[in-house]
Amino acid sequence: MRRLNLIFGLLLFLAFILSGQYMRHVFTPEHLDDLVQRAQIRSNHIYVLLIALLNLLASRIPSGYSKHWQGYADTAARTLMMIAACFLVTGFWYEHDGDLANRKFTRLGLFGTLGAVGLMIVNGWLSPRAD
Repeated sequence: MRRLNLIFGLLLFLAFILSGQYMRHVFTPEHLDDLVQRAQIRSNHIYVLLIALLNLLASRIPSGYSKHWQGYADTAARTLMMIAACFLVTGFWYEHDGDLANRKFTRLGLFGTLGAVGLMIVNGWLSPRAD
C-alpha cells in the first residue's frame, strides 16, 4: 500500500504541474471575468497539490501494525486518501462554473481527505507499531 501511495502521489504531483500549465494558458485573467470562477479553479488546483503531498507523506508512514484491525484501518485510510484524490482531480476539471453551492466532487474530496488523515492519526495514537 505504501508503494501505491508513492506512485499515486507522484502522479498527482505531475497532475498538479500539468493543471497549472492548463490554467496558465487557458484560464488566464483576461479570459475569466468572474472572480468566483477564478477562485474555484485556483483552490481546486491547490487541493490537488494538497492531496499529492499527503499521498507522498503517507508513503513514508510505516504500515506494520501488531493487530489485524490496525492493518485494516491503515488500508482503509490509504484507500480513502486515493479515492479523495480522484474526487479532487474531478473537481478541478468540472467544478469551476461560479456556483459555490454545486461543488460535490470538491466537497467529497475534502471530506475524504479529512477522514483519511484523521483515521491515520487515530490509528497511530491508539496502537504502537510492531517495528
